[in-house]
Amino acid sequence: MTASETKKRAPYVLVALLISQMLLISAQKHPEKSEQTFLRIGITAVFAPVQRALSAAFSFVDRTIQNYIDLRNARVEYESLLEKYQRVEKENQELREEAEAARRLRSMLELKEKMPYRMVAARVIARDTNAWFKRIAIDKGTESGIRKDAPVITPDGLVGRVIQTGPLGSQVQLITDQYAGVGAMLSSSRIMGEIKGQDDYLCVMKSIFITGNETVSPGERVITSGLDGIYPKGLVIGQVVSVSQPQTGAVSIQPRILVQPAVHLNGIEEVAVLLVNERDLRAAIEEADGGADSKEKQNAPAKAR
Repeated sequence: MTASETKKRAPYVLVALLISQMLLISAQKHPEKSEQTFLRIGITAVFAPVQRALSAAFSFVDRTIQNYIDLRNARVEYESLLEKYQRVEKENQELREEAEAARRLRSMLELKEKMPYRMVAARVIARDTNAWFKRIAIDKGTESGIRKDAPVITPDGLVGRVIQTGPLGSQVQLITDQYAGVGAMLSSSRIMGEIKGQDDYLCVMKSIFITGNETVSPGERVITSGLDGIYPKGLVIGQVVSVSQPQTGAVSIQPRILVQPAVHLNGIEEVAVLLVNERDLRAAIEEADGGADSKEKQNAPAKAR
């Protein structure tokens, strides 16, 4: 190394020695009321923000990972609980259906005990409820003793009559069919007429004459009269929901009486077919005719007066 190069480097060496000396002094000297040296304080002041930033970043990443794990666990737990809920709900639904089926079966057995006619229980297997015809198909036919025009009922009331039969199935015309006709009678006033279908939920009672002394009120029960040669007397048809009664002097001619069927015809699943013989029907008609003649004789003196 030449003398000129040594002279050029001398200032740098001197500065390095001074800095080293200052660092050594800083590493040993303490500020007043402090146990840390100046060097440690300086290093801390420089690197503390970096350390805090790194700590915050690591903490954020750790929380994010933990939240993701918790979310995954919550999702798995939710799916497990949802599966259990759906399984329990399905079991409850099955139990409700079994309980409802048992209730309907019990009602059918009670109906069989009360009904004076033989009856065949059947299931509804199809329905045809278009704008013109209201019919259902049942799974019993001639092999079970069912014949055409046999009345069809449920524990709640009248459903309709059999219009077609086969060995293993039959077609039933509902009372809401516009071509159906049922001999009917109001249970309180004993006014008679004919029930005709109007729509899915209502029937209309026609062909009746009401004098000024007779009234029909909503809520009055409507039953079969037994005079049509098909339905036995006393089967529940439904109840009066409204009466439209135009007045002509003291007599109202053919008032419009709307009747709501007692049976929810769009929801029936089981029915009972009555095996009524013609002799029983004729006896019912003769009994009804005899009662009508007796009533007319009782009213005759009153009319004469």
